[in-house]
Amino acid sequence: MRARGWVVGVAVGLAALLGLLAVVAATPEDENSAYGNMDSTNGYGFRAVRRVLERDGVAVTQTSDLSLVRAATSGTTVGVFVGEYLSDAQIEALRETPADVVLFAVEYYYRSGIETLFDNDINISYDNIDAYDLLAPACDDADAVAAASISGFTKGISVDSGAGAYTKCYPTRYDSFAYVYKTDGNRKLAVISSPDFLANNAITEDGNAALALRVLGKHPKLLWYRPLDESQSSSRGEGQWALLPPGTYYVLWMCAVAALGAALWRGRRFGKLIQEPLPVSVPSSESTSGLGRLYRQAQARGHSAAALRAATLSRLAKRYGLSPSDPPNAIVERLSAALGTPIPELQYLFYGPEPDTDAELAALADQLKNLEEKK
Repeated sequence: MRARGWVVGVAVGLAALLGLLAVVAATPEDENSAYGNMDSTNGYGFRAVRRVLERDGVAVTQTSDLSLVRAATSGTTVGVFVGEYLSDAQIEALRETPADVVLFAVEYYYRSGIETLFDNDINISYDNIDAYDLLAPACDDADAVAAASISGFTKGISVDSGAGAYTKCYPTRYDSFAYVYKTDGNRKLAVISSPDFLANNAITEDGNAALALRVLGKHPKLLWYRPLDESQSSSRGEGQWALLPPGTYYVLWMCAVAALGAALWRGRRFGKLIQEPLPVSVPSSESTSGLGRLYRQAQARGHSAAALRAATLSRLAKRYGLSPSDPPNAIVERLSAALGTPIPELQYLFYGPEPDTDAELAALADQLKNLEEKK
């Protein structure tokens, strides 16, 4: 019966676990967790772009590991989803990589790291344009001309008048542009004022897909880098947790509850065993034997010794006219005088320490039995 109950308990637990996982898996991602995620099918995710790039033979890797950026080689495009301030280490790695770098500015107040990477030649700001407005290339860049008009931009990039040679495409207003790049040695260093046009719910609009595929799919490898500034993230309680799939918290909480339930179910019980009235008449010898087996299974030698001492003391007290409520010293003195047993020996037998082993418990039982048999 015990084995069957264990199997049933495990089966019920696993069923509950699988059910909860199914519910969590079916829960849709929210905007914040999906935004910029190349694996997300949410409207704000970028899964559609990744699928098309991979269909065209581009190997796409999504990471937040800066060491992979440092290891990138020429013939690779590093797309950077700038959702946090770029740290000095991140800026340095992007400066030194021989790969092409395309940065996507998520919010204008994250622009400081991007501007530093471009030697403060550029500035990113809101241009008060509608995201549904069409932007024409207005430049001779082959990628922009092939993509034609695009949409989904509310910010613009302005280039300092004293800056070097920059290609500026898709003018917005106030002499700003949605796409700016320069040639840095043998590589291309570009910035796009918003990644919104890459999202699943916008990629099929206008020329968005064409521009995305030409900018990100120029080389056989795309490293999609989502940097995390740990000092900023930890203050908001995020950090590496931001990379975990949605619903992870629920799964962890469920595992904690399941572990607690298993501990309560299978864990060792402490404290005195409670005797309950039996529903049927059971011979006292059988109930005593059953109680003894329970004590032995729980290795409750202290409870067993206490029961033996109490029973022996009760019978001896009744024989010699003592009351169980009498002080222990008085009981020991009276029994010592009646039985001729030294007081220290009686104090050990009735009030001594708990036995540590089964052998010590058996020896105590024998000594109490011999004591009770004295006339």
